[in-house]
Formats: sequence, structure tokens, C-alpha cells
Amino acid sequence: MSEYKVSVIVPVYKVEQYLRQCMDSLVGQTLQEIEIVAVNDGSPDNSLQILEEYQIKYPQKVRVFSIENQGVSHARNYGFSLSRGEYILFVDSDDFLEKDACRKLYEKAVAHGNDLILFGRYHLRGDKISEKLNLPEIDNFRLIDHKEEMARLSPFPWDKFIKRELFAQTVGFPEGMRFEDLPVAHMLAVSAENIGVIRECLYDYRVQGGFLSTLTEETLDIVTELRILINFLKKKGLYQEYHQEIEYICARHCCYRFVNLRKFTEKGKLDLQLRLVNAVYDLLETEFPDWRENIYVKQKMAPGMKRFLFVCEDPKLMVKFVKDTDGKPIFRKKIWVWFRYLLNLLRK
Repeated sequence: MSEYKVSVIVPVYKVEQYLRQCMDSLVGQTLQEIEIVAVNDGSPDNSLQILEEYQIKYPQKVRVFSIENQGVSHARNYGFSLSRGEYILFVDSDDFLEKDACRKLYEKAVAHGNDLILFGRYHLRGDKISEKLNLPEIDNFRLIDHKEEMARLSPFPWDKFIKRELFAQTVGFPEGMRFEDLPVAHMLAVSAENIGVIRECLYDYRVQGGFLSTLTEETLDIVTELRILINFLKKKGLYQEYHQEIEYICARHCCYRFVNLRKFTEKGKLDLQLRLVNAVYDLLETEFPDWRENIYVKQKMAPGMKRFLFVCEDPKLMVKFVKDTDGKPIFRKKIWVWFRYLLNLLRK
């Protein structure tokens, strides 16, 4: 058995403003048998110097590694390859943990034989803090017996406590792409034999404005990441078993990209928008031609997405929306949507 009960893996890049709070929360964990594997991903600021201070002060607990910048996925995978704990916890370096997090998670896992634990998180937006506890009502379960839980699983790795052997069953975080968390979160869930739940917020997530609200070449990575997840399920022989759930997951994440286009006002990216539209429908219509009838799509879509779903369901209408509103202000896009929505109701 490892001398470490938990390995906390921390990818670090340009976070000197928040890094001390993160590291203090880790070295201050009430569970003593942990290691902190910090991977400096070629950070150009003072992050490495800060990490080295903690390594000197806590030599039995903190291990620091430096690599050339290759992105968060590579840093996490690299950290996992060097970790030695029974369980794994991924922590982003601008976030932090509640002081009893590791102890509560480890004790729960050992007591109930969990190889994956889901838990709550705090969202920090400036001075505002909100709880996120969208968790299963069952304390311990197998996903195969409660497949509906896959449809509402969060796509993040840092609100999950993972047994080492379970993470090794995944392909690791896909490298060189965005949305790298999405396939891994679901790979872990379908591969787990016993999922536990702690209905407490143990992770503090700092909400930052970022790439999710913009449109870049990397936005198209969502389709690649979803295909990685689909292929993983097919390889494990679970594609048909979870077909309804994976169909919904793909539809939801694809339609969310379309919903974001309602707020996108930058000019000169019409071609990129059309490429995104074509890539999304190529995935949905090829893998899930009946996705519009999916029970989760009909019942579980967020309200903001439901109001735009009539556009998302029609490839020609989606293309028309993109062409008609390219570079237009948000209010013009809203007028377009409401006009088409009313027209759609009249036709019915």
C-alpha cells in the first residue's frame, strides 16, 4: 500500500496571484498522508519560485516538477504519471480546497468501497459565493443502475475523487485541445464500479471569464472531444447501453456552442461560425439522427437553450441565423430569434 492516501495534482501556469491561497489550502489539509504534485507548465511569471518555497518548507509533502509549456492536459497527465497516492484529486492552481476535503473524501471512499466520489463546489465570482450541489440523491451507486445520473454529470475533473486504478482506465486527458475535461469526466463515471456522493462543497472554484464565451479555432475541439468519448464507449462495449445519455450529452454541448453564438458580435468570423455549424451537424446527424426526440433533450435542457432549440434543430435555419446576424449587436440577434420563434408558432 502506498504511503500516500491521496495525490493532489496541480497544473500551474501564470497564477502567481492565486497560487499561495491554493497551496496553503493543500498543505493545510487535515489528512496528513497526502502528496502535492505541482507541475509548473513553463509558467513565465513567479509561479515556479512560489512553488519552490513550498517545496522547501514542506519537503515531505510537496513535489515540484517543471516542464515546457504544453497545456493543462499534458501537465495533469504528467503529474499523474509521477504520483503515488491511492486516490487522485485534481486541483486547478487558481482554485483551492476546504481544509477537511481530503480527509472526508478518503474516509468516505474507504468506508464504502468507492472508486469515484462526486462532491459539491463553491463558485467564487469576486465577492459573491454560491453553492453548486447538483448531485445524485443516492449515497452509493453503480451508474448502470442509475443511468440518468450520467446525463447530469458535471464535465469537470476537480469535483471528483478518483481511485488511481480507475483513472488509469481512461486514456488520460486529451492533449493539444480544449474541452479536455469533458470526455474524461464521463469515462470515469462509466468505468467506476462504485460511485459515492458527498453533499458538501469541498472545492472552491474561481469563476473566470474565458474561452467558453468566445469563438476561436479551439471552439471546434468540442466535436473532437465528443468523438473521443463516443469511441471510448464503443471500445468498452457500452455505447448502446448508454446511447440515450451520450446522445443527450453530445446534443447539449453542441447546442450550447450555438447558444453562445447569440452573444458573439465579433466581425470577420463568418467562415469559422459556419465551420462550427457544419462540424456539429456532421456529428449529430451521423451518430444520432434521432437526437431531436431524445427524452433528455425534451425535458432536461436549460431554459435558455430550450428557447433556442427550434433553431438548433434545423440546420438550414441555424445557417441562416449565422449569416443574417454575423457581426450584429446582441439586441439584433434577439430580435431575429423572437421573430423566427413567433413565425414558428404560427406555422404550427
